[in-house]
Amino acid sequence: MTIDREDNIKLQQEKEYKEKHKYCSELLQSGEFLKAETIAIELYEMAQRNWNKSQICHSEVILGVVARLLGQFEKCKRHFIEAIRLADELKEPKIYSFVYKEVAKYYFSKGNWDQALKHGYWALEYAEKYTNKATEFDIIHTIAGIYFESGNDLKAKEYFSKASDIAYKGNNPTHILLITQNQGYVYMLSKEYEKAIESYERGLKKQKELDMPLKSMANGLLGMADAYLELGDVEKAGAYGEEALEAALEAASERGENQELLDVYDFMINYYEAKENYKEALKFSKKYYELDKKLFKQNNTTKLEEMVARYEMEKKEKESIIYELKALRAQINPHFIFNALSAIQAFIWKADNKVAVDYLGRFARLIRQILDYSEEHFITLDNEIDFITNYLIIEQMRFKDILTYEINIDPQIDTSFLNMPPMVLQPYIENAIKHGIGDLEEMHITINIGFSDNVEKTLTCTIEDNGIGRERAGKIKKERDQALDYKYESKGTKVTNNLLHALTAKLGLKINVKISDLVDAHNQAAGTHVELTLPYKTLKDLEKHTT
Repeated sequence: MTIDREDNIKLQQEKEYKEKHKYCSELLQSGEFLKAETIAIELYEMAQRNWNKSQICHSEVILGVVARLLGQFEKCKRHFIEAIRLADELKEPKIYSFVYKEVAKYYFSKGNWDQALKHGYWALEYAEKYTNKATEFDIIHTIAGIYFESGNDLKAKEYFSKASDIAYKGNNPTHILLITQNQGYVYMLSKEYEKAIESYERGLKKQKELDMPLKSMANGLLGMADAYLELGDVEKAGAYGEEALEAALEAASERGENQELLDVYDFMINYYEAKENYKEALKFSKKYYELDKKLFKQNNTTKLEEMVARYEMEKKEKESIIYELKALRAQINPHFIFNALSAIQAFIWKADNKVAVDYLGRFARLIRQILDYSEEHFITLDNEIDFITNYLIIEQMRFKDILTYEINIDPQIDTSFLNMPPMVLQPYIENAIKHGIGDLEEMHITINIGFSDNVEKTLTCTIEDNGIGRERAGKIKKERDQALDYKYESKGTKVTNNLLHALTAKLGLKINVKISDLVDAHNQAAGTHVELTLPYKTLKDLEKHTT
């Protein structure tokens, strides 16, 4: 079996993506959410460059997870909606499972228990299809947490028990630590102390079998100590408390003092008070309050630093986005500018001054519109129609009787009230003319604009021409380049794609484009059909955004 160069590139791309994803996961586990956000954006951009739809879907989910952990729920929701759309296209159980699992956690964090459970069960159904026990554990553990937080203790215990079985059978240290802590905690809250001890004991036994370090057992040992103290067995409580203290101090020496050590100090206070040894209780009280004060200061300093960092990041990102959009929108196709100026020159040479002046006036107005609209994220549909009409008239004057057009607007649309992203349609109209006109004696372009989805607030805009088609246009271009020993790189489509990427990835404005070739009854090229689905906003939406 041989692997060609293309396969090698693909394998290398997948390896790089996995390594970056691993690093992102480590940052999330350590609570470094802002750093994780930067890596998540890099993952998304890497997936887009690779044009790997599975990776794009995966990175949308990661961006959603980061947004959820940062409390940016609207951004989180947008990423998950796009991830679900991509999952529907891919139809792979593994991807469905991953997406729905994180959507369940999103609803969990919002306190929407019904939606959280629904998506949790969907995730579990797909996980079982590709038999991934690690994913099954995560989903079942999440479902148990949802039941617990919603007050259904019976179901919570049932699913914690299922998660526990998977963790122990798989000998997964991370899962064992997690389930030992959470399952025991649930029994403690319901005052089932014997069952809590049973759960903690099972976990500690397994951790010792797996030769896990003492520092990882602090929570389990503390759970045992708490349970025995509640049962009145002070001696056993003290023995486990001392072990928990040793484990917590060992962990603190490596990772720094944390909540785990604070909880152990709290137990030691209760333990020595139960023994009526108030001197020792006072000693641990002092340690507790000193550490509590220190952690409070650290947490607030960290939160302040995160807030400042987030503000600076968002400020820079916003400035970068605005600059990028202005730059992209300002990149008028040089081919169009050259042709427009050549046309003006031809009119002047023919002494057709009236047409030359009219053409120059319209061209100057078009340039002014581009400069004005590049400042905006949304303009009224009236302004967009005026812009593309002005552009079409300029092209019509250049091609004289060859080019005709029509613009049809859904009568239900109030064009002065509805707003859309500016100058998105023009590059596709320009491509239709540039690549479609060929040697035609008559070319017609039809533009239709109508509502697509009033709930999601999207428009459907179609641009259809009766040109020579993309295949023949490509052949003509190739023959011309070969004859002239010249290769012209079209920037129009590249600029448009970059603009759509910026609007989609960075501003959260979803714009979908579908391009298809038209054929006649004899299967001959009969033009091109472009369909864009883009968001719209009403004046009220924009007023809310600015107030």
